Amino acid sequence: MIKSEDAISIIKKAGGLSFLTHYNKSIGFAGLNNKDIEKEIKCLISVGLDGLERYYPSFKEEDYKFLDYLIEKFDLMISGGTDYHGKNRPEIKLGTGKDNNLFIPYDIYKKISIKLK
Repeated sequence: MIKSEDAISIIKKAGGLSFLTHYNKSIGFAGLNNKDIEKEIKCLISVGLDGLERYYPSFKEEDYKFLDYLIEKFDLMISGGTDYHGKNRPEIKLGTGKDNNLFIPYDIYKKISIKLK
């Protein structure tokens, strides 16, 4: 498995931006409390993390509040995703999530695009 700092370094060398997605799932920091998650994110920022996935169909209101807090505190960029993976998740639609439960403002795309230039 690749270390987070190595992945971020590779992304940066390729000219990309690094975002932590699904922070609260098993591929993220599931099982940690918010204080410990904040410490982990601070470590990732120290090695070049650019932002957090703020828009995601499975997030609950408390997730949005915590993410907004982190984004503001650490001046992080925002990304979003539907979690569309093709035919293996037919209930998830590309661009709109599950039952149209996701809308990512165009401004988010614009800010990412500007940062990549």
